[in-house]
Amino acid sequence: MVKKRFVELFNIYQGGFNYLAFIGIVLGILPGWLFRYLFLSLDQNYYSLLEYGSGPNMLKYLELNYFFSSLIYYAVFAFSIVGLSSFLKKDWHLIVFAGAAGLVYNLIEQLVIHKYLTPPEYTGQLPILDVYWMINQIIWFMITPAVIVFLFRLTQRLDVALFLGLPITDMVGVIINTVVYIIKSLIDYSEYYVNEQLHEIAQSISYNVRYVVTSIFVGLLFYLGYLLHRKIKKLDSLKLFLGLPDKKNISRKFFYGSWLVFGFIIMGLLIGVLHLTWYSNKFTELQTWLLISLPLMFIVEIYLSVLFYILIYRMWKYLPKDISENISPAKAVGFLFIPLFNFYWTFVALYGFAKRYNRMIDSNNIAAPKLSARWFLFVCIYHLFFFLFFIPTLIWPSILWQFLIYFAVLHLFIITVTTSIVCDSINYLPEA
Repeated sequence: MVKKRFVELFNIYQGGFNYLAFIGIVLGILPGWLFRYLFLSLDQNYYSLLEYGSGPNMLKYLELNYFFSSLIYYAVFAFSIVGLSSFLKKDWHLIVFAGAAGLVYNLIEQLVIHKYLTPPEYTGQLPILDVYWMINQIIWFMITPAVIVFLFRLTQRLDVALFLGLPITDMVGVIINTVVYIIKSLIDYSEYYVNEQLHEIAQSISYNVRYVVTSIFVGLLFYLGYLLHRKIKKLDSLKLFLGLPDKKNISRKFFYGSWLVFGFIIMGLLIGVLHLTWYSNKFTELQTWLLISLPLMFIVEIYLSVLFYILIYRMWKYLPKDISENISPAKAVGFLFIPLFNFYWTFVALYGFAKRYNRMIDSNNIAAPKLSARWFLFVCIYHLFFFLFFIPTLIWPSILWQFLIYFAVLHLFIITVTTSIVCDSINYLPEA
Protein backbone atom coordinates (compact mmCIF):
# COMPACT_ATOMS: atom_id res chain seq x y z
CA MET A 1 0.00 0.00 0.00
CA VAL A 2 1.60 3.26 -1.19
CA LYS A 3 1.35 6.18 1.18
CA LYS A 4 -0.16 9.41 -0.07
CA ARG A 5 1.92 12.54 -0.47
CA PHE A 6 0.96 15.66 1.46
CA VAL A 7 0.79 17.78 -1.72
CA GLU A 8 -1.81 15.41 -3.20
CA LEU A 9 -4.33 16.69 -0.64
CA PHE A 10 -4.26 20.10 -2.32
CA ASN A 11 -4.24 19.01 -5.97
CA ILE A 12 -5.95 21.91 -7.75
CA TYR A 13 -7.26 19.65 -10.50
CA GLN A 14 -9.24 17.60 -7.98
CA GLY A 15 -10.98 20.33 -6.05
CA GLY A 16 -9.76 23.76 -7.06
CA PHE A 17 -7.73 26.11 -4.89
CA ASN A 18 -8.51 25.49 -1.22
CA TYR A 19 -9.18 29.13 -0.38
CA LEU A 20 -10.84 28.31 2.94
CA ALA A 21 -7.71 26.56 4.20
CA PHE A 22 -5.72 29.59 3.02
CA ILE A 23 -7.95 31.99 4.96
CA GLY A 24 -8.02 29.65 7.95
CA ILE A 25 -4.25 29.84 8.41
CA VAL A 26 -4.26 33.64 8.31
CA LEU A 27 -7.19 33.88 10.72
CA GLY A 28 -5.38 31.55 13.08
CA ILE A 29 -3.38 34.53 14.28
CA LEU A 30 -6.45 36.20 15.85
CA PRO A 31 -7.00 33.76 18.75
CA GLY A 32 -3.23 33.53 18.95
CA TRP A 33 -3.07 37.26 19.61
CA LEU A 34 -5.48 36.95 22.52
CA PHE A 35 -3.05 34.50 24.13
CA ARG A 36 -0.17 36.81 23.33
CA TYR A 37 -1.73 39.61 25.35
CA LEU A 38 -2.51 37.16 28.14
CA PHE A 39 1.20 36.33 28.34
CA LEU A 40 2.31 39.95 28.00
CA SER A 41 0.02 41.01 30.84
CA LEU A 42 2.35 39.01 33.11
CA ASP A 43 5.55 40.25 31.49
CA GLN A 44 6.82 43.11 33.64
CA ASN A 45 9.91 43.58 31.45
CA TYR A 46 7.70 44.40 28.46
CA TYR A 47 6.00 47.31 30.17
CA SER A 48 9.28 48.54 31.63
CA LEU A 49 9.88 50.09 28.19
CA LEU A 50 7.65 52.94 29.33
CA GLU A 51 9.50 53.20 32.64
CA TYR A 52 13.02 53.54 31.32
CA GLY A 53 12.43 56.18 28.72
CA SER A 54 11.84 54.18 25.54
CA GLY A 55 8.53 55.97 25.40
CA PRO A 56 5.04 55.15 24.10
CA ASN A 57 6.15 55.58 20.47
CA MET A 58 8.56 52.64 20.75
CA LEU A 59 5.93 50.52 22.48
CA LYS A 60 3.44 51.39 19.74
CA TYR A 61 6.05 50.44 17.16
CA LEU A 62 6.57 47.06 18.78
CA GLU A 63 2.80 46.42 18.82
CA LEU A 64 2.19 47.45 15.20
CA ASN A 65 5.38 45.88 13.94
CA TYR A 66 4.56 42.53 15.51
CA PHE A 67 0.94 42.63 14.37
CA PHE A 68 1.62 43.43 10.71
CA SER A 69 4.68 41.19 10.61
CA SER A 70 2.54 38.33 11.90
CA LEU A 71 -0.19 38.93 9.34
CA ILE A 72 2.34 38.91 6.51
CA TYR A 73 4.04 35.87 8.04
CA TYR A 74 0.84 33.83 8.03
CA ALA A 75 -0.20 35.08 4.60
CA VAL A 76 3.12 34.00 3.10
CA PHE A 77 3.02 30.77 5.10
CA ALA A 78 -0.54 30.09 3.86
CA PHE A 79 0.62 30.65 0.28
CA SER A 80 3.58 28.34 0.86
CA ILE A 81 1.45 25.48 2.17
CA VAL A 82 -1.80 25.83 0.22
CA GLY A 83 -0.71 27.63 -2.93
CA LEU A 84 2.49 25.75 -3.63
CA SER A 85 0.96 22.39 -2.67
CA SER A 86 -1.74 22.93 -5.30
CA PHE A 87 0.79 22.76 -8.12
CA LEU A 88 3.80 20.83 -6.83
CA LYS A 89 4.09 17.08 -7.30
CA LYS A 90 6.73 16.21 -4.69
CA ASP A 91 6.65 16.89 -0.96
CA TRP A 92 10.31 17.92 -0.83
CA HIS A 93 9.62 20.59 -3.47
CA LEU A 94 7.27 22.22 -0.96
CA ILE A 95 10.05 22.49 1.62
CA VAL A 96 12.45 24.15 -0.85
CA PHE A 97 9.91 26.64 -2.22
CA ALA A 98 8.68 27.43 1.29
CA GLY A 99 12.24 28.49 2.12
CA ALA A 100 12.14 30.88 -0.84
CA ALA A 101 8.81 32.24 0.39
CA GLY A 102 10.41 32.77 3.81
CA LEU A 103 13.12 34.87 2.15
CA VAL A 104 10.48 37.03 0.46
CA TYR A 105 8.61 37.46 3.73
CA ASN A 106 11.74 38.48 5.62
CA LEU A 107 12.74 41.05 3.00
CA ILE A 108 9.25 42.59 3.12
CA GLU A 109 9.34 42.65 6.91
CA GLN A 110 12.77 44.25 7.26
CA LEU A 111 12.75 46.64 4.29
CA VAL A 112 9.11 47.72 4.27
CA ILE A 113 7.39 47.16 7.62
CA HIS A 114 10.34 48.25 9.78
CA LYS A 115 10.92 51.30 7.60
CA TYR A 116 7.37 52.68 7.81
CA LEU A 117 6.47 51.68 11.37
CA THR A 118 9.62 52.62 13.25
CA PRO A 119 9.34 56.02 14.99
CA PRO A 120 11.82 58.53 13.45
CA GLU A 121 13.82 58.89 16.67
CA TYR A 122 14.54 55.14 16.69
CA THR A 123 15.28 54.62 13.01
CA GLY A 124 19.02 54.54 13.56
CA GLN A 125 18.76 51.85 16.25
CA LEU A 126 17.64 49.13 13.85
CA PRO A 127 19.91 47.51 11.23
CA ILE A 128 18.90 47.99 7.60
CA LEU A 129 19.08 44.26 6.98
CA ASP A 130 19.59 41.72 9.74
CA VAL A 131 21.13 38.72 7.98
CA TYR A 132 20.98 36.51 11.06
CA TRP A 133 17.25 37.14 11.44
CA MET A 134 16.75 36.47 7.72
CA ILE A 135 18.49 33.08 7.93
CA ASN A 136 16.47 32.24 11.03
CA GLN A 137 13.17 32.95 9.23
CA ILE A 138 14.15 30.96 6.15
CA ILE A 139 15.05 27.96 8.29
CA TRP A 140 11.75 28.32 10.18
CA PHE A 141 9.78 28.39 6.91
CA MET A 142 11.52 25.21 5.79
CA ILE A 143 11.18 23.37 9.12
CA THR A 144 7.42 24.00 9.30
CA PRO A 145 6.38 22.17 6.10
CA ALA A 146 9.12 19.58 6.71
CA VAL A 147 7.60 18.58 10.08
CA ILE A 148 4.04 18.68 8.71
CA VAL A 149 5.00 16.55 5.70
CA PHE A 150 6.97 14.13 7.90
CA LEU A 151 4.07 13.61 10.32
CA PHE A 152 1.59 13.22 7.48
CA ARG A 153 3.73 10.64 5.69
CA LEU A 154 4.25 8.88 9.01
CA THR A 155 0.59 8.78 10.13
CA GLN A 156 -1.39 9.48 6.91
CA ARG A 157 -3.53 11.74 9.10
CA LEU A 158 -3.94 15.40 8.22
CA ASP A 159 -5.29 16.23 11.68
CA VAL A 160 -2.15 14.80 13.32
CA ALA A 161 0.11 16.63 10.87
CA LEU A 162 -1.55 19.99 11.59
CA PHE A 163 -2.64 19.79 15.25
CA LEU A 164 0.71 18.39 16.36
CA GLY A 165 2.98 19.35 13.47
CA LEU A 166 2.69 23.09 13.96
CA PRO A 167 3.33 23.17 17.74
CA ILE A 168 6.13 20.60 17.34
CA THR A 169 7.64 22.85 14.67
CA ASP A 170 7.66 25.78 17.08
CA MET A 171 9.19 23.65 19.83
CA VAL A 172 11.90 22.38 17.45
CA GLY A 173 12.48 25.99 16.40
CA VAL A 174 12.95 27.03 20.02
CA ILE A 175 15.51 24.23 20.46
CA ILE A 176 17.40 25.36 17.34
CA ASN A 177 17.34 28.98 18.52
CA THR A 178 18.61 27.85 21.92
CA VAL A 179 21.54 25.99 20.35
CA VAL A 180 22.35 28.99 18.14
CA TYR A 181 22.14 31.28 21.18
CA ILE A 182 24.63 29.12 23.07
CA ILE A 183 27.02 29.09 20.11
CA LYS A 184 26.76 32.86 19.71
CA SER A 185 27.42 33.32 23.42
CA LEU A 186 30.54 31.17 23.19
CA ILE A 187 31.77 33.24 20.25
CA ASP A 188 30.83 36.70 21.53
CA TYR A 189 32.07 36.39 25.11
CA SER A 190 35.56 35.50 26.20
CA GLU A 191 34.17 34.08 29.46
CA TYR A 192 31.08 31.93 29.42
CA TYR A 193 29.06 32.02 32.60
CA VAL A 194 27.08 28.77 32.50
CA ASN A 195 24.50 29.56 35.17
CA GLU A 196 23.71 33.02 33.79
CA GLN A 197 23.39 31.73 30.25
CA LEU A 198 21.18 28.82 31.24
CA HIS A 199 18.90 31.18 33.16
CA GLU A 200 18.62 33.43 30.10
CA ILE A 201 17.94 30.43 27.83
CA ALA A 202 15.29 29.08 30.23
CA GLN A 203 13.63 32.49 30.29
CA SER A 204 13.71 32.65 26.49
CA ILE A 205 12.06 29.21 26.27
CA SER A 206 9.36 30.31 28.73
CA TYR A 207 8.70 33.40 26.63
CA ASN A 208 8.58 31.55 23.29
CA VAL A 209 6.13 28.85 24.39
CA ARG A 210 3.32 31.26 23.58
CA TYR A 211 4.03 30.57 19.91
CA VAL A 212 3.25 26.90 20.58
CA VAL A 213 -0.21 27.89 21.82
CA THR A 214 -0.74 30.17 18.82
CA SER A 215 0.25 27.44 16.36
CA ILE A 216 -2.42 25.10 17.75
CA PHE A 217 -5.14 27.58 16.73
CA VAL A 218 -3.50 28.05 13.34
CA GLY A 219 -3.47 24.29 12.75
CA LEU A 220 -7.08 23.94 13.91
CA LEU A 221 -8.44 26.65 11.59
CA PHE A 222 -6.25 25.37 8.73
CA TYR A 223 -7.72 21.88 9.12
CA LEU A 224 -11.34 23.06 9.50
CA GLY A 225 -10.99 25.28 6.44
CA TYR A 226 -9.61 22.38 4.42
CA LEU A 227 -12.48 20.07 5.41
CA LEU A 228 -15.14 22.72 4.81
CA HIS A 229 -13.77 23.38 1.32
CA ARG A 230 -13.97 19.66 0.48
CA LYS A 231 -17.54 19.49 1.79
CA ILE A 232 -18.68 22.52 -0.22
CA LYS A 233 -17.08 21.08 -3.35
CA LYS A 234 -18.74 17.71 -2.57
CA LEU A 235 -15.47 15.86 -2.93
CA ASP A 236 -14.83 12.33 -1.72
CA SER A 237 -14.40 12.16 2.02
CA LEU A 238 -10.88 12.56 3.31
CA LYS A 239 -11.06 9.07 4.78
CA LEU A 240 -11.82 7.46 1.42
CA PHE A 241 -9.26 9.60 -0.37
CA LEU A 242 -6.47 8.50 1.95
CA GLY A 243 -7.60 4.88 2.18
CA LEU A 244 -7.65 4.89 5.99
CA PRO A 245 -8.82 1.74 7.83
CA ASP A 246 -12.55 1.18 8.32
CA LYS A 247 -12.30 -1.55 10.97
CA LYS A 248 -12.83 -0.86 14.65
CA ASN A 249 -10.50 -3.32 16.33
CA ILE A 250 -9.62 -0.46 18.61
CA SER A 251 -11.22 2.96 19.04
CA ARG A 252 -8.87 5.61 17.70
CA LYS A 253 -11.26 8.35 18.83
CA PHE A 254 -11.03 7.13 22.41
CA PHE A 255 -7.28 6.47 22.70
CA TYR A 256 -5.91 9.18 20.40
CA GLY A 257 -8.67 11.62 21.37
CA SER A 258 -7.90 11.15 25.08
CA TRP A 259 -4.21 11.83 24.58
CA LEU A 260 -4.97 14.82 22.38
CA VAL A 261 -7.47 16.49 24.72
CA PHE A 262 -5.87 15.67 28.08
CA GLY A 263 -2.38 16.14 26.64
CA PHE A 264 -3.27 19.72 25.71
CA ILE A 265 -4.69 20.25 29.20
CA ILE A 266 -1.40 19.15 30.77
CA MET A 267 0.52 21.26 28.25
CA GLY A 268 -1.50 24.34 29.23
CA LEU A 269 -0.90 23.73 32.93
CA LEU A 270 2.85 23.23 32.41
CA ILE A 271 3.15 26.33 30.24
CA GLY A 272 1.32 28.26 32.97
CA VAL A 273 3.95 27.13 35.49
CA LEU A 274 6.77 28.18 33.17
CA HIS A 275 5.36 31.59 32.48
CA LEU A 276 4.34 32.44 36.03
CA THR A 277 7.86 31.51 37.15
CA TRP A 278 9.42 34.21 35.01
CA TYR A 279 6.76 36.84 34.47
CA SER A 280 4.74 37.05 37.66
CA ASN A 281 6.14 39.22 40.43
CA LYS A 282 3.81 37.63 42.99
CA PHE A 283 4.85 34.29 44.44
CA THR A 284 1.29 33.70 45.64
CA GLU A 285 0.10 33.52 41.99
CA LEU A 286 2.58 30.73 41.22
CA GLN A 287 1.77 28.98 44.49
CA THR A 288 -1.97 29.07 43.77
CA TRP A 289 -1.41 27.80 40.22
CA LEU A 290 0.71 24.90 41.51
CA LEU A 291 -1.86 23.96 44.15
CA ILE A 292 -4.50 23.71 41.43
CA SER A 293 -2.45 22.25 38.58
CA LEU A 294 -0.31 19.61 40.32
CA PRO A 295 -3.19 17.43 41.62
CA LEU A 296 -4.99 17.80 38.29
CA MET A 297 -1.88 16.85 36.33
CA PHE A 298 -1.29 13.85 38.58
CA ILE A 299 -4.83 12.54 37.98
CA VAL A 300 -4.62 13.10 34.21
CA GLU A 301 -1.16 11.49 34.02
CA ILE A 302 -2.46 8.38 35.82
CA TYR A 303 -5.37 8.18 33.38
CA LEU A 304 -3.18 8.59 30.29
CA SER A 305 -0.61 6.10 31.59
CA VAL A 306 -3.32 3.47 32.13
CA LEU A 307 -4.58 4.12 28.59
CA PHE A 308 -1.11 3.65 27.15
CA TYR A 309 -0.62 0.35 29.00
CA ILE A 310 -4.00 -0.84 27.71
CA LEU A 311 -2.94 0.18 24.20
CA ILE A 312 0.30 -1.80 24.48
CA TYR A 313 -1.66 -4.82 25.70
CA ARG A 314 -4.12 -4.53 22.80
CA MET A 315 -1.46 -4.15 20.11
CA TRP A 316 0.50 -7.21 21.28
CA LYS A 317 -2.76 -9.15 21.39
CA TYR A 318 -2.96 -8.99 17.60
CA LEU A 319 0.45 -10.59 17.04
CA PRO A 320 0.39 -14.37 16.53
CA LYS A 321 2.60 -16.45 18.84
CA ASP A 322 5.11 -17.37 16.14
CA ILE A 323 5.64 -13.63 15.43
CA SER A 324 5.53 -12.37 19.02
CA GLU A 325 8.16 -14.94 20.03
CA ASN A 326 6.21 -15.96 23.13
CA ILE A 327 5.86 -12.40 24.42
CA SER A 328 2.27 -12.37 25.65
CA PRO A 329 0.30 -9.12 25.99
CA ALA A 330 0.46 -9.46 29.78
CA LYS A 331 4.24 -9.90 29.66
CA ALA A 332 4.65 -6.93 27.30
CA VAL A 333 2.88 -4.69 29.82
CA GLY A 334 3.97 -6.33 33.08
CA PHE A 335 7.71 -6.02 32.46
CA LEU A 336 7.26 -2.25 32.08
CA PHE A 337 6.65 -2.08 35.84
CA ILE A 338 10.04 -3.58 36.76
CA PRO A 339 12.31 -0.72 37.96
CA LEU A 340 15.36 0.00 35.75
CA PHE A 341 14.66 -3.08 33.60
CA ASN A 342 11.68 -1.20 32.17
CA PHE A 343 14.07 1.16 30.33
CA TYR A 344 15.25 -1.82 28.29
CA TRP A 345 11.78 -3.34 28.03
CA THR A 346 10.38 -0.13 26.50
CA PHE A 347 12.51 -0.89 23.43
CA VAL A 348 11.04 -4.42 23.29
CA ALA A 349 7.44 -3.29 23.83
CA LEU A 350 7.49 -0.50 21.21
CA TYR A 351 10.43 -0.89 18.83
CA GLY A 352 10.15 -4.68 19.00
CA PHE A 353 6.44 -4.49 18.22
CA ALA A 354 7.05 -2.38 15.11
CA LYS A 355 9.55 -4.91 13.71
CA ARG A 356 7.29 -7.88 14.48
CA TYR A 357 4.24 -6.10 13.02
CA ASN A 358 6.08 -5.50 9.73
CA ARG A 359 7.19 -9.13 9.66
CA MET A 360 3.55 -10.21 10.13
CA ILE A 361 2.41 -7.92 7.31
CA ASP A 362 4.95 -9.47 4.93
CA SER A 363 4.37 -13.09 5.91
CA ASN A 364 0.56 -12.87 5.72
CA ASN A 365 0.31 -10.51 2.71
CA ILE A 366 -1.92 -8.09 4.63
CA ALA A 367 -2.91 -4.95 2.70
CA ALA A 368 -1.64 -2.49 5.28
CA PRO A 369 1.20 0.06 5.37
CA LYS A 370 4.26 -0.93 7.37
CA LEU A 371 5.17 0.83 10.59
CA SER A 372 8.23 3.04 10.70
CA ALA A 373 10.55 1.08 12.98
CA ARG A 374 12.88 4.09 13.14
CA TRP A 375 10.09 6.24 14.57
CA PHE A 376 9.43 3.73 17.34
CA LEU A 377 13.17 3.54 18.02
CA PHE A 378 13.25 7.33 18.31
CA VAL A 379 10.27 7.24 20.72
CA CYS A 380 12.13 4.75 22.95
CA ILE A 381 15.35 6.80 22.90
CA TYR A 382 13.51 10.03 23.71
CA HIS A 383 11.60 8.26 26.49
CA LEU A 384 14.91 7.13 27.98
CA PHE A 385 16.45 10.60 27.59
CA PHE A 386 13.43 12.26 29.20
CA PHE A 387 13.59 10.15 32.36
CA LEU A 388 17.40 10.27 32.61
CA PHE A 389 17.14 14.08 32.45
CA PHE A 390 15.67 13.90 35.96
CA ILE A 391 19.18 13.16 37.31
CA PRO A 392 20.84 16.49 36.34
CA THR A 393 17.58 18.24 37.29
CA LEU A 394 17.99 16.97 40.86
CA ILE A 395 21.55 18.38 40.88
CA TRP A 396 20.66 21.82 39.40
CA PRO A 397 16.93 22.11 40.16
CA SER A 398 16.78 25.91 40.04
CA ILE A 399 17.86 25.92 36.38
CA LEU A 400 17.00 22.63 34.73
CA TRP A 401 13.50 21.97 36.02
CA GLN A 402 12.18 24.43 33.42
CA PHE A 403 13.91 22.47 30.66
CA LEU A 404 12.33 19.32 32.10
CA ILE A 405 8.86 20.85 31.73
CA TYR A 406 9.65 21.78 28.13
CA PHE A 407 10.80 18.23 27.35
CA ALA A 408 7.66 16.90 29.08
CA VAL A 409 5.43 18.87 26.70
CA LEU A 410 7.37 17.52 23.71
CA HIS A 411 7.08 14.02 25.19
CA LEU A 412 3.29 14.41 25.27
CA PHE A 413 3.23 15.31 21.58
CA ILE A 414 5.43 12.34 20.64
CA ILE A 415 3.29 9.81 22.54
CA THR A 416 0.11 11.30 21.03
CA VAL A 417 1.48 10.84 17.51
CA THR A 418 2.52 7.28 18.37
CA THR A 419 -0.95 6.50 19.73
CA SER A 420 -2.53 7.55 16.43
CA ILE A 421 -0.11 5.34 14.47
CA VAL A 422 -0.71 2.30 16.68
CA CYS A 423 -4.51 2.63 16.51
CA ASP A 424 -4.48 2.77 12.71
CA SER A 425 -2.04 -0.14 12.42
CA ILE A 426 -4.28 -2.35 14.58
CA ASN A 427 -7.39 -1.34 12.66
CA TYR A 428 -5.79 -2.43 9.37
CA LEU A 429 -5.60 -5.99 10.72
CA PRO A 430 -8.33 -8.64 10.51
CA GLU A 431 -10.39 -9.02 13.67
CA ALA A 432 -8.73 -11.18 16.28
